[in-house]
Amino acid sequence: MDGRVDMELAYNRQAPSRSEINCKLCISITASVVISTFTCTLVVFHILGKQPTVSPAKEATGYQKLQGGLTQKTKPHAHLGADPTGKKNGFLSWRNRSKDDLNMEYNHSEQSLVIPENGFYVIYLQISYRGIKKSCEKNVLLMHDVIKRSPRYNNEPRTVISSLETVPRNVCGEEWRKTTHSTARIFLYKEDSLKVNLISNHSLVDMYGIYGTKTFWGVYLDRDLN
Repeated sequence: MDGRVDMELAYNRQAPSRSEINCKLCISITASVVISTFTCTLVVFHILGKQPTVSPAKEATGYQKLQGGLTQKTKPHAHLGADPTGKKNGFLSWRNRSKDDLNMEYNHSEQSLVIPENGFYVIYLQISYRGIKKSCEKNVLLMHDVIKRSPRYNNEPRTVISSLETVPRNVCGEEWRKTTHSTARIFLYKEDSLKVNLISNHSLVDMYGIYGTKTFWGVYLDRDLN
């Protein structure tokens, strides 16, 4: 009898209560969470510490790529405004306002743009005219075009854009104005050249005022639509 009582007492001392079990379980879980959090923090700091510093220029480049790959600045392009200093044999003089307006070759002696690589290019042209009543004694023809020359065809001039507008003499007032717009998308080869040719009434071209707002032209590689 005494032996049985002693065994029951020993069993009661060894068996933990449910509350003690729950308490130990909570302590174990908490300790695991703390250790895991501390380990992850050390790993993150270690990774961040090894990352190189990115310069603002590289950040901008990354942003530009995110916005759609190659930006307009990296594509062959030109935007030229009429230069009031003079015209030569029906060909206007042109100039770019800033270096960002031109990243392809411009032949000043020929007043022409030289294509740097094969591809589809968009050509745009705006020419503004102004005149007085005296210039409207008869209908006024406003004609100009864009000429292409290519080494592939012995540099023979070929018209790629042609524009013809008429100012009727009966609508002329003391002073009249007319603006023409032209655009085209064509395939051009490397070393092809483009230039604007004025066919009639050169003296009526309006190239004064704010640069690049009245008479201008340009070209850019339409790479996304090749």
